[in-house]
Amino acid sequence: MKLTSSRVDQNGNLSFGNSVAAKIAINGTDISANSSGIELNALETTNLNVTASLVGVALTSGESSASGVLVLEAK
Repeated sequence: MKLTSSRVDQNGNLSFGNSVAAKIAINGTDISANSSGIELNALETTNLNVTASLVGVALTSGESSASGVLVLEAK
């Protein structure tokens, strides 16, 4: 599974700008945006736990957004 985004910080996190980003994890495994992704072996019907943790400190207050797309590739 891969995570893609046009707004990524140097650590592969989804960037909100203003020094704040979201670290994404699937089933407890961090997944960096625009990387090779992670393998989900023998995937069957199951629940995947997707979490986002905010990292960084905003330089100023205000609204911002970030988005990414999770891509599941079958091999």
